[in-house]
Amino acid sequence: MQLDHNYKEPFVLDESKLHRIQSVLEERFEELGDYGVEHTVRLRKGQTITASTLDEILRLDNPVSNPIVALVTSAWAGDRAASVDSDVRKALAHRVNAEHFFQVEFSTFSWSSIELRTRSSDSKWAHGLASALEEQVDRVVQKSWFAKLVTSELRKTIFALVMILGCFFGIFGFVRLSTRPGLAQSMWLTSADIEALASLDEVDHREVLKIQLRNIREKPSELQSHWAAPSWQLMAALLPIGVVIVSIIYLAARCYPSYVFAWGDMAEWYSHVLQKRRVLWITVILGSVIGLLSNLAVYGAIAGLSIR
Repeated sequence: MQLDHNYKEPFVLDESKLHRIQSVLEERFEELGDYGVEHTVRLRKGQTITASTLDEILRLDNPVSNPIVALVTSAWAGDRAASVDSDVRKALAHRVNAEHFFQVEFSTFSWSSIELRTRSSDSKWAHGLASALEEQVDRVVQKSWFAKLVTSELRKTIFALVMILGCFFGIFGFVRLSTRPGLAQSMWLTSADIEALASLDEVDHREVLKIQLRNIREKPSELQSHWAAPSWQLMAALLPIGVVIVSIIYLAARCYPSYVFAWGDMAEWYSHVLQKRRVLWITVILGSVIGLLSNLAVYGAIAGLSIR
């Protein structure tokens, strides 16, 4: 019997979770008598390291400049008819001909981020092992909706397009709101002219034409729309929105990695990532949203008073 389970979500594999997976794996294989365990890691620069104990893997420096990008743990019981292939790609997904075999692969090279493979002649034992290991692997997968959104390649592309369009329309709206319409947009009449004409019971068209010609002659610089300094209300509304957009883009690009093997130097690196994530979400984004709502409330109060 063979059972396979694949995950596509981002994951963070730290030392404690890896020890727990190893513990469950050894506990189940000890029921079968003699068994073997093997761990293979691949580094970003292509080096492959194989070890028979988990401690050897956890003692690796795992530097930020050349971190672990794949980990394969295999266990078998019964006759082992095939050895591990020396080829790097095959070593990441090799299968051994044994009566009982299990393999979990944490990788960034395949279509799924985590793959579990269980093969055994004892179906009850295979189901028990697969269930127990899946429970442990579920704890490694990142459950955050934002992490899932920005780590999937398709979703990341859609997210980037939405953010770019949001920035474009934000800039377009800022320019439109900061553009003062010229007299050409109001039939060459100023607001004072329009109010004066509206107060009249009858409007002499010749008088209107005279006013229009006067404005064209005396105010040529105001005929077309022109840039005007944005009001403080507009700046108070747009500044927090801009801060939120920039913060979200930075979060997506730098604070939600698709995978982390969090031991060695990478453990400290990921700790700093979590700190930046908390600061951006709580201090910057939440603070900006509260500031925006406060500005809108003040603007609404001022507008209400001016109407009265």
